[in-house]
Amino acid sequence: HPCRGSLFIQRGGDEALLQALSAGQAVGAGGESLLVAIMQLITALVDGNAFAAQRLRALGALNGLVACGLKLPGKVTKETMWTLGQVGGVMAVLQVMSRASDSQDAEASGLRAIAKLTWMPLEDSLQQQF
Repeated sequence: HPCRGSLFIQRGGDEALLQALSAGQAVGAGGESLLVAIMQLITALVDGNAFAAQRLRALGALNGLVACGLKLPGKVTKETMWTLGQVGGVMAVLQVMSRASDSQDAEASGLRAIAKLTWMPLEDSLQQQF
């Protein structure tokens, strides 16, 4: 729900979420379930909430997502690509795919995310990115 997401962001939950993302990344493979849960929460927060997406981008969420998503293959990479697309749009996914051209997992996950994203209606704030 966008109102709850905005309240979460306004109360500093966005910063705590990004700190948890860093902590999960530091654990490595042992933090996989934590990372997936964090990415799912980020996706839920930005769904229909341009304010939350903008705020997370301003705090460097895209860099944090890229850093952890490219290090842990499998479910984390899949969630990373989808979350990147939700927060930063198709261009963010394409940029990560170009960096990870040697990773078939990243390319496949990126293509799946782009396929889903292209069929979703864009919000006005995201349309301005193109």
